[in-house]
Amino acid sequence: MRLGIGDVFLHGTAEEWGKQLIAIGASAASFPLKYSDSVKEIDEYVQVAKDCSIQIAEVGIWKSPFQKNQQASVFEVASKQLELADYIQARCCVNISGAFGEVWDGCYLENYSQNSYDQVVSFIQKLLANISLKHTYFVIESMPWMIPDSPEQYRKLVNDVNHSRFGVHLDICNWINQPYWYVHNRQLIKKSFDLLAPFTKSIHLKDLILDPGSVVRFRETMPGSGQFDIAYLLENIRQLPADIPVLLEHLSSFEEYQIALKRVIDLGK
Repeated sequence: MRLGIGDVFLHGTAEEWGKQLIAIGASAASFPLKYSDSVKEIDEYVQVAKDCSIQIAEVGIWKSPFQKNQQASVFEVASKQLELADYIQARCCVNISGAFGEVWDGCYLENYSQNSYDQVVSFIQKLLANISLKHTYFVIESMPWMIPDSPEQYRKLVNDVNHSRFGVHLDICNWINQPYWYVHNRQLIKKSFDLLAPFTKSIHLKDLILDPGSVVRFRETMPGSGQFDIAYLLENIRQLPADIPVLLEHLSSFEEYQIALKRVIDLGK
């Protein structure tokens, strides 16, 4: 696997970006530029990634295609980001499926409807029909309150989209949306890999804590300090191709990422 980070720290040049990643022991990273940046600058980052043996794991979209009056603009952005991902030969181009409400990643009743599922399938098929991909895959990050909210639904989504360039982005912690899966997360990990391993192109690695109290609240925490079975996750990841990118995310500092990457390496021994 190629361990890395999904966050980008403040830097001035592509060379500084590469040095930051090397300093924390990362061998994979999300791409820090967008399609609207100059080709010259994009090419500089790609070259630095090659020079530093950094795999460009993902190009992000992070917009909902289903927000009111934004469908056309989101499709354009998604198309251009997907083209960028293919141009730089990123492992994948990733988005969430998108919420059916005012907030692009919010929890709404309509997120769970059959009509919404059909629209997600249609959007992905339209996007992939619009661009001929040679190097990258379009993937949806799994989420706790929108499509796909379970391994079973993601497998159904893969089958229904039915395109060779649509793959899986696993963030299994995002499927822990009830206490049952919090205490049975090893079972959830196994189910995820049993159903989705052949299609998986990238992975996010996190850890979770259930806060005390009468209201269920899961909180992300430093890898190795929560209840998610990271060692078992890594055991399953090792059955995937050796170049699979595994990105840590949502930590607050450069130093935290250094500590977290070392902890994950130790947990994998």
